[in-house]
Amino acid sequence: MLRILLSPSTGLTYNASLIFSADGSDLRVEVKKADVLVQAYDAGSAPSHITAVPLLPSGNADGTINVPSAYSFLVLQSLQREGSIQVQNHLYLPEDPTVFPAVTFKLTRETLYGTVALPDYDFEARYAVLTSDQVEQLYWDRVDAGEWKPGQYYVTGILLFDDLPLYHPDDYQYLYTVTEVKDHLKGYETWAGEGALDAADSALTGGGTPGDVSVERLIPAMGTPSSVQATFVNKQPEPTERETYDSLTAVKEWADNGDPYGLRPTANGFLKILQKQVTDDSGIVV
Repeated sequence: MLRILLSPSTGLTYNASLIFSADGSDLRVEVKKADVLVQAYDAGSAPSHITAVPLLPSGNADGTINVPSAYSFLVLQSLQREGSIQVQNHLYLPEDPTVFPAVTFKLTRETLYGTVALPDYDFEARYAVLTSDQVEQLYWDRVDAGEWKPGQYYVTGILLFDDLPLYHPDDYQYLYTVTEVKDHLKGYETWAGEGALDAADSALTGGGTPGDVSVERLIPAMGTPSSVQATFVNKQPEPTERETYDSLTAVKEWADNGDPYGLRPTANGFLKILQKQVTDDSGIVV
């Protein structure tokens, strides 16, 4: 058994076994971590994200051995790495909010085969939620900091999807999509864009577009990302001013078979009935 050490930046140790063909002319290297087979390669045929690691000198106390110098020993690096995707949400609220909506984001995955990305149906979608309580706390934080001002009536929340594999076991790269789920965010329009964007950034797209809004083809950052990879903005459209009228003319048609019993009110009597129908601001009869 060979012990092969990755670069100092990783600090991980893998075990590699030599496998010869019956006539001894072919050599493969099986790389294992924690006694679980990770991947096996013919020597010298590594993908670009596999790092060739030289053998340790023979005769060491750790039991390493010599093999022909023509062979390279390959250790998986990127295939064993995971990363994270950080999402930023700018949520506009009324000047004096009484309700604090929650915002939900869904993470899905594709596998990149060459230049074609296909949905990964084996990946179970993940969800991250900016809860109502968190939104309210963010609001009060801005109020207390004196930042709740005209034109800046929004809060900003950060959500994290972590432990995301970068590669398929067969070396294909994974791409991730973040989608805002609007099932419980009625009345809001959504803009979105890749990267850390301001709430009014011109790179944001979406708005009144029907359906959910997504940021696609994201690659997780190694470890905990230091910057935002996707930004979403939620804002309610400005209310439109209702038209008002000074008078209304209408024609009443009676469906009473010609009023054979004389129950139909006179024109003035019917007008008095209409005048008693008082409505509130929303048009509801009270």
